[in-house]
Amino acid sequence: MAANAPATVTQKVTVSGGGERRGARTISAPTPVVAAPAAATLPAGQLAVASAHAGAFAQGDGADRYTLTVRNTSATRASQGTVTVVDTLPAGMSAVRMTGEGWSCSLQPAALPGPLNSSSPLATCGRSDPLAAGAAYPPITLTAAVEDGAQPSLTNAVTVLGGGPAPAAMTATDQTAVRQRPDLGVTVLQSAGGVPYAPFARGAGANQYTITVANAGFAATSGQVTLAVELPGGLSARSLSGGADWACSTATVTCVTRPGVSLAVAARSPVTLGVGVAGDAPRSVVPLVHVSGGGEIGPAGDWAAPVTSIR
Repeated sequence: MAANAPATVTQKVTVSGGGERRGARTISAPTPVVAAPAAATLPAGQLAVASAHAGAFAQGDGADRYTLTVRNTSATRASQGTVTVVDTLPAGMSAVRMTGEGWSCSLQPAALPGPLNSSSPLATCGRSDPLAAGAAYPPITLTAAVEDGAQPSLTNAVTVLGGGPAPAAMTATDQTAVRQRPDLGVTVLQSAGGVPYAPFARGAGANQYTITVANAGFAATSGQVTLAVELPGGLSARSLSGGADWACSTATVTCVTRPGVSLAVAARSPVTLGVGVAGDAPRSVVPLVHVSGGGEIGPAGDWAAPVTSIR
């Protein structure tokens, strides 16, 4: 039947012969036209996505990894069309790299301000080859950096879109423990004759640096903390002590925390350095004070370089 046939047609049947007297006879009957059913469109496979990671991340890490996997949950249908994966890292993390075999990935700057993590690049991957029923695409590896002040627990969110005429987006989350770390800082106060900020006096006067090591991080120190002082020409170390927390050497102008000592969160531990000033010392000098170790954020430690006046 033609596709443009009317709703009703008339069918005619003619009978003749056999010796009858009236000749040929014709019978007409109206016949309704019923359209053939349209070919069924089979639904595409339903895609699911998962995010996984190994172990705990840590504050200050620069290359922690999530593994993102897209799977076709249908038992009979392959996916159709473009598949897109979008990962939304939480505040406290930023995307560094995103790769996967057969995937086209990019890290695009966030277009507009909005959520706390809007400054992080938008991490996306896409592909258009069909995914067989029950199969999974090669995984995507998302490398992320963890900020120094990241919270103890963060949640990554990944969404898969596409794969059919109009499939719903599917989002999965991945709760991630973030190991908290200490963050050491050092400050230096000069004094002379017991007067804070007073210029040093030449000779063997009561010149002193009070050096304070503070833990501004989110966890107590673990392992040894080292404090080292480099005195400029014209200054010499006469005494160095740090109480119960520190074992100090005047000869090397260094201190280390004693075995079993841990600097708690918000702890402040002072060290006193007595200084001699040569008669020909310049009117202004700058010592270098460095603290490191204890498992703190960043391997470089913290520095102080106080400008010291001499009279």
